[in-house]
Amino acid sequence: MRDAAEMPGPRLTFTTAANTPAALAPLAGRAIAERLVFHTAAGRLHVWPDPAEAAALVAELASLGFACLEARGLPGLEPTSPARVRALRARVRGALDPRGVMALGARWEQSVG
Repeated sequence: MRDAAEMPGPRLTFTTAANTPAALAPLAGRAIAERLVFHTAAGRLHVWPDPAEAAALVAELASLGFACLEARGLPGLEPTSPARVRALRARVRGALDPRGVMALGARWEQSVG
């Protein structure tokens, strides 16, 4: 399983609060579905897109609640701003830890990596 998170070529990495397999339903049946790994518990999605389709995929996934953290090997494609990542993490933490009692919660919420 560890090796499944790495393949050659350009890679996009996303995070989302929608950390269920259902979040990927819009990608089902498409060629891109064969070139992705979704770590559901962490809400982390790795996608190896065709470079010509990368920008449109980032926009599509953003509309579905995925924030782009990294765009490796895709010049001109910028990841989501750290402020937006922190806002997403705040929503995730609010949903999973509404009383704010989990260890490292605040530290995780403020990190962007």
